Amino acid sequence: MEPLAQRNAIYFSDTIIIVCFALFYLTAYATTTNKPIDSASKVDVTIIPGISGISRMSSNKYLIVHDAKAYEPDKPRLGLLNTKSTSERIEYKRLDFPAAASALSNDLEGVCRVPNTSNEFLLTESGYWEKEYGRIFHIRVIEQHVVLVREFQLPLLRDNNPDQRDGDQFEGIACIALNSADVLILLGERGGTTVYPTGILRWGTYNLGTGRVAWSKQLLPVTAPNPWGVSGLRSITGLSIDSMGWLWGSAAVDPPGNDGPFRSVVYLIGH
Repeated sequence: MEPLAQRNAIYFSDTIIIVCFALFYLTAYATTTNKPIDSASKVDVTIIPGISGISRMSSNKYLIVHDAKAYEPDKPRLGLLNTKSTSERIEYKRLDFPAAASALSNDLEGVCRVPNTSNEFLLTESGYWEKEYGRIFHIRVIEQHVVLVREFQLPLLRDNNPDQRDGDQFEGIACIALNSADVLILLGERGGTTVYPTGILRWGTYNLGTGRVAWSKQLLPVTAPNPWGVSGLRSITGLSIDSMGWLWGSAAVDPPGNDGPFRSVVYLIGH
């Protein structure tokens, strides 16, 4: 991967695409028709659980993941968004997590579509908790049914546990076809901690036939633009690859509590 110089990344972000990147933090979406409404009119609202990752399935359908924890078995983990429906609103459909998995997911933080497929995806958990979880799920979506193809383990750099809460936090995943059999998986450590002050890219080669993953020991630090000049910036909260092969990242400031203000930026990482 050819990394961008930091000054170029800052220039690109400052002049072109500093935007509110709400995609990975969306908690609800409301739409109405274009008709004027009065105070007595009802507003049609679709309530969507918090989104931690999103990947396009078709021109108007998206697979989304939710960061429900293992101790929250009743909360949704997967869903479908339809942006073009007869009801003139974004439709949300909860999907059941595949029962064939070793256990319910714990903190899904990213999703990418398997290259050269329309309905296969990789879902990643954020990392390990007391050396458990830390999985990537390869799934196939057939209409509104989710089938588990296989699951495999994330690389373990640093565990999370009650005495060590600054372990791995992978919040982005992206997939690139190397050939007809192998996929390059890119993982984004979010950063913003004493142990990981910047984001980190890690990668591995996933063979679709055997299911084996060869994780590289190489790491690539990523420092996101920080137009606010704050400490604790999460340099990678999402990853995406465009049609030209450019790798994009999102970064965010996560203030204490849930009341904000929340700030985020989209930036170019490299090619």
